[in-house]
Amino acid sequence: MNRVVKLSSIILFILVFSFSSMVSAETIPAARPEKMGFSSARLERIHELMQRNIDDGNFAGAVTVVARHGRIVHFETHGMMD
Repeated sequence: MNRVVKLSSIILFILVFSFSSMVSAETIPAARPEKMGFSSARLERIHELMQRNIDDGNFAGAVTVVARHGRIVHFETHGMMD
């Protein structure tokens, strides 16, 4: 099961990295999560998941983006760059 979680995290990272490199957050308007049907508290789980993977050494950092109907509701960088 642990291997499945790591694989899922890697796939999530690849998808997020690919999406974030294709579009710039500056070109897509932002919106409050609740206005777009998201929970701010639940979106915080993204940060917790990314930080746990960084702490475990699975990857050094990530950029996460969640958007709906052309509006960004979550955009965050995780980790550090040396």
